[in-house]
Amino acid sequence: MCSETRSTRVCRTCEVEKPLDKKHFYWRSDTQNFRSECKECQKEYNLIKKFNVDFKRYHKMLKSQGHRCGICKSKLESSRYTKFAVDHCHKTGVVRGLLCTNCNTALGLLKDSKERLLSAIKYLANPPALVKI
Repeated sequence: MCSETRSTRVCRTCEVEKPLDKKHFYWRSDTQNFRSECKECQKEYNLIKKFNVDFKRYHKMLKSQGHRCGICKSKLESSRYTKFAVDHCHKTGVVRGLLCTNCNTALGLLKDSKERLLSAIKYLANPPALVKI
């Protein structure tokens, strides 16, 4: 296999010429070449495939939420988290909104159960007495 020597590539999806580097294209270790689709197109493809949400709908949801998490209202200011998770019902697949990683994980750990969430709220409001050991 010969490695790429060109400095740009036209994305086969959006047909935009972009620099041929790891910032714009994913590297495939199996073929030792860059993918044919740019990272942006690949990310949108994954959103559509997994949630039936394209970038236009994602950004519309983001705007309607004031660019904040649907639960804790935090903004994405951490370099660790660069996008909101698409929150969806695991039974129906219906998209509910966008959440930060912590809130999305919390719902998942509570198995999207209203009863478990209410139980957690009750626990926080009235924790059991601390036992001295």
